Amino acid sequence: MLKGVAAVVGWYPLTDARGAGDQEGDVLTRLLGAKPVDVPELAARLSPVTHVTAEAPPFLLVHGRDDATVPAAQSEALHRLLVEAGAQSTYQPVPGADHCFEGYGDIAGLIETSVAFFSNHL
Repeated sequence: MLKGVAAVVGWYPLTDARGAGDQEGDVLTRLLGAKPVDVPELAARLSPVTHVTAEAPPFLLVHGRDDATVPAAQSEALHRLLVEAGAQSTYQPVPGADHCFEGYGDIAGLIETSVAFFSNHL
């Protein structure tokens, strides 16, 4: 029986809520019930970057380089922290892609890569 998370594929994930969502009505502000700056401990608990350990499962982070909604720096930071901790992480930047990979012509290829990643790790 499998316990816990065995592998993670993150497509354009928000990995650090502490500096994000500072507008009234913003999705993150609504989720937290306040601006992240006003609830820093809660924002930190929500942020994967604050939970990185060497025991983390393998990660594949796929992010559009031109993402205007969730900057690619979010995935880059989590990837860097995972690697520094000794965990397995692969970062795949997607050139020319905005959020949801808008503007990128091979989303089927990204799905294929993601499925292959899971197949290799599950």
